[in-house]
Amino acid sequence: MSKAYNEIYKLILDELEENYVKPYYKNLLKFTQSNDFKVNLKKLILQNKYDAISLMELLYPFYLEYGKLSTLDWLKYINDYVLTLSFPEKVFRKFENGLAPLVLFYLNLLRILSKLEIKYDKNSFLYNYPISFLEHEEENKTKFLNEYLTFKKAFLNNWIYELMKIDLSLTGHNTIDHVVGVNYISLNIGRQLKSLGLPIDLGIVVGAGLGHDIGKYGVKDKDMDKVPYYHYYYTEKWFYKLGLEKIGHIATNHSTWDLELENLPLESLILIYADFRVKNKIYKDGYKMHIYTLKEAYNVILNKLDNLNSKKEQRYEKVYKKLQDFENYMLNLGIDTNFTKNITNKKAYRPYSLMEGEEIVDNIKYFAIEHNINLMAKLLDNVGFNNILEMVRSEYNWRKLRLYLQIFKEYSTYLTQKQKIITLHFLMDLLFHREKDIRNESAELIGLLISQYDEEYKKEIPESIKRIDPDITSSEILEDLLKNILYPDHKITGSHIEWQYNLKTIVKSLFYNSKVENYVKYSKLLIKYYENHNSMSPTTQLYLSQTLKYIPIPHLDNNNLKQFHQYILNQLNSNILEIRLTILDIIDEIFEELTENRNFTFLLKNWILENLGNCSYATENYLKYKLALKLNIEKNIQKRLKLNYEKVEDNISEIFLKNLKTATEWMNKKVNIDILYDQVKKSPKTYGLHTGMHFCNLLKVSAIEKVRNYAGHTLLHIFQFLTQEERNDIAVELLRALEMQNYQFTKYIPNYLGQLLVYLQP
Repeated sequence: MSKAYNEIYKLILDELEENYVKPYYKNLLKFTQSNDFKVNLKKLILQNKYDAISLMELLYPFYLEYGKLSTLDWLKYINDYVLTLSFPEKVFRKFENGLAPLVLFYLNLLRILSKLEIKYDKNSFLYNYPISFLEHEEENKTKFLNEYLTFKKAFLNNWIYELMKIDLSLTGHNTIDHVVGVNYISLNIGRQLKSLGLPIDLGIVVGAGLGHDIGKYGVKDKDMDKVPYYHYYYTEKWFYKLGLEKIGHIATNHSTWDLELENLPLESLILIYADFRVKNKIYKDGYKMHIYTLKEAYNVILNKLDNLNSKKEQRYEKVYKKLQDFENYMLNLGIDTNFTKNITNKKAYRPYSLMEGEEIVDNIKYFAIEHNINLMAKLLDNVGFNNILEMVRSEYNWRKLRLYLQIFKEYSTYLTQKQKIITLHFLMDLLFHREKDIRNESAELIGLLISQYDEEYKKEIPESIKRIDPDITSSEILEDLLKNILYPDHKITGSHIEWQYNLKTIVKSLFYNSKVENYVKYSKLLIKYYENHNSMSPTTQLYLSQTLKYIPIPHLDNNNLKQFHQYILNQLNSNILEIRLTILDIIDEIFEELTENRNFTFLLKNWILENLGNCSYATENYLKYKLALKLNIEKNIQKRLKLNYEKVEDNISEIFLKNLKTATEWMNKKVNIDILYDQVKKSPKTYGLHTGMHFCNLLKVSAIEKVRNYAGHTLLHIFQFLTQEERNDIAVELLRALEMQNYQFTKYIPNYLGQLLVYLQP
């Protein structure tokens, strides 16, 4: 005890020599040299009282002379003083400048006592799990060193540790024990993983571990019952105010429910794992912080969940199993998760060929976890991400390029908004790639990224808070994209046709991946271009018309719906065949949605009556006849349109020839496929095998991906009309087609071949 007393007393006297104490130096020196002070200090050390209230009681006789406050009121005054450094909007008290040296003197002594508590109080949770920052050597290996140093400086200068100790004395909330426990586990595990060569940033681990619950001190007094829900928002606010984007993102998203995302950075997994295990435990003398095993923590948290039902319990079990997989992965690496201080980090390597049963499954799981860890480490770092993009830009091997696109698609959720913008620019360049399927995949990914661009804030926000909109929104990105595609720069005029061809794929992907509440704003942007279609080139109008069927009609307001219908009616009279065929085909596909509007149905019937004449194109006659049937127009009108269409049946061989010509427009080919399908249904013996082989050829060699897929789709429908021998011939033909060298054709065949094989005899 005398050793601890001498050390502490010397440190107190040293603190008196600091410059800020000058106004009170003589009086403080006299007070600290008094016999009463020394006796009380010895009692404090003897009883292992290193808490905030005990220190205030030690200093209170002196402080009472300068501020007529009670012990608790002085502690609240200092608490508010510290709180203003992090969350000034929460404090309404006015502070006296003359008392600032006394506040700082108290805080510095509390910091000194806290260090000695870790050293001398063996019964303290903090003694067993002391707060830790990085060693100097570790700092030099930290990728985000500036963020870490900024966090460390803010943590110390804003007296965060001392704030938690004061809060413990005022409220009884032992948040400080939880935070240092999480810090201890996460850094301990992080160091072990780092020694094994895994890509982990220990600076982020320390910052996120020590700062993940700092938002609890920012929650307004009226919302104190909502602290478990609102503290994420205030934690994010604290970090982002300091410009700590990386550490702040990990620290904010430490909820167990954040595990519902498919892939997370290693730093996030460690923080959630540590946070999951450090919880209060009931003892005879009240609650104390305890480090549970993962399995024990599962039941502790399950009993605390609000509004628990079977669905929520299933969700919880799912995220728990992810943590269990992560712990098993660490144990497989030889990580000590029980902190026995007997760390070996050595796990005997066992080849896959010697594994069997569950061991194989587990190791495949570990392989996947490690793959995700390595990739997420590159996505977390902008430099690493830019390096990936540069590798992709210079990649000439189409197989690798497709692999990169698949990675971007799978991990798009985890890209920051800046990374999404960079990726979108790269994908726009790929729309000019010579391989059509790469252009198609790039277009799909563009739609996906725009739909995901607006970051949804999944945490609860206090009712009094309004989140600030970002500088750029998905709507603005979509608008710029539409302008560039529909009104291309003169420099790319020679290539813009293929570029515009991908518009429908982008729009389809956008609405497919968007949330329903975003349909309205995206639809309004698109409809605007349908109003101004006359200012576009014929080719641009064609590609714009193809996007019609992907616009969610039920979500259009009256004005936009009216414009939508008007555009369809105008384009039915277009002097460009492909546009007329496109509109007729779209009406056929989305007929039920369109005809929910009676006025539009009436206008469609009028258009049919005004255009009963025989067209010179068989496909147009066919579509008009189909539309008349769906509109249930008078029998004599149907009969007249049928006569126009039946002339086609006499010349089916010409349709086969047209479909294999590159000069025939793809929309014409698509409608021709429908005509051939109708003929097979009428006379399968006459046209079945020939048509089936024709569709095989289209699936193998058609230059337009839309035609290939539609031919494959229709082939599935006619298969039921074929004999067993004919089915065998077609299946063999497609199996041979898999040997073709061009992947952009062969990649589509297995989708249909797999389904066709089911029709064959075992």
